[in-house]
Amino acid sequence: MLENEVQANLLESILKEQGIPHIIRTYHDSAYNGLFQASKGWGHVDAPGEYKERILSILRDLKTDSENKPHTQSVEDIPMEELKVGKKAFKQVLIGPDVGPNFAMRRFIIEPGGHIPTHTNTVEHEQYVLGGRAQIGIGEKVIDVQKDDVVFIPRNVPHCYKVAGDEAFEFLCIVPNERDDMTLLEKE
Repeated sequence: MLENEVQANLLESILKEQGIPHIIRTYHDSAYNGLFQASKGWGHVDAPGEYKERILSILRDLKTDSENKPHTQSVEDIPMEELKVGKKAFKQVLIGPDVGPNFAMRRFIIEPGGHIPTHTNTVEHEQYVLGGRAQIGIGEKVIDVQKDDVVFIPRNVPHCYKVAGDEAFEFLCIVPNERDDMTLLEKE
């Protein structure tokens, strides 16, 4: 069983490099919105039987490598990218799936007057507000949040962000390392 897309991509490159015939299959099905990935994992690899032990050994090594390597880095060394949706909204991937095998940690900053429009994601969000204030729409509710608040947004629930006040709204967002399909529900 493959745990996430990053692991699948790493395995794919190793198997190609070693000339091992294979097909990597994902359990993601857009009709069921990733339901099977929650119970079965990200996917699996099909290969001739004589390669089974070698592939299992490579997978064990990949899991051991990613699970046993501590990582530190200054936030100043991590690139900040402007979001393609919204206004005055930026994201840093502090810990991505290449470092953390199960979860990604992202930092978002939305400047005064900025927003992220209503959208859904196929992964849940656990968030911690670092600074500023905002109104977050989650489903049918609009919630005022500020520094030191925590927010949970279930998968596939519409949500949006609008800065309140003249200070940037900044938060950490932790998500599982799974395929995340974002659907924009509101025009810019």
